[in-house]
Amino acid sequence: MNRTTKIGAAIAAGGVAVLAAAAIAMASPISEMASGDETSPNPMTHAVTQQVTDAAAAAVPGGTVTEVEAKHDGTYEAEVTNPDGTEVEVEMDATFTVTSIDKDGDHGDSDDVPLTGADAEKVTAAALAAVPGGTVVKVEGNGDGTFDAHVTNPDGTQVEVEMDATFTVTSIDKDGDHDGSEQDLNDTETAPTA
Repeated sequence: MNRTTKIGAAIAAGGVAVLAAAAIAMASPISEMASGDETSPNPMTHAVTQQVTDAAAAAVPGGTVTEVEAKHDGTYEAEVTNPDGTEVEVEMDATFTVTSIDKDGDHGDSDDVPLTGADAEKVTAAALAAVPGGTVVKVEGNGDGTFDAHVTNPDGTQVEVEMDATFTVTSIDKDGDHDGSEQDLNDTETAPTA
């Protein structure tokens, strides 16, 4: 092989290496897990995908983000697998603020865990503030990072106080009754008064 052929072969090999590296970079895991609704006002760029991933990972400590998506209303959604294998769906607004964490496809109570220690104390305090005069009979942590407190009212009726991962009460409903009788705490007309 002459000198010119060797130089040409080296240049060709270098070009192939550069193209291969570019292809690998474009197929990074973060770009593979992103999808977007074609009508979404927010395109799923690499930077947006990273922001959605970071917000979801912060909302579900120890979880692995497996998919992120832009929705048609300008919000985002991320699928996260918990260390125990369960999946949750993290929804966030256009500013990447988490608005909800839902059990992925499961609205049952199969992964409720009784609470003890500091979390139990915080859940109890929040529940008693929301249901003055009530007695907390059980507190639970949910697989999605939220909490529930089962409370007996002074009149003997049972309610379930639901709260987010920051111990902020999000709803109060008749214990075990999810038929729309819950109080939406974002609606000032139905929010409990102290």
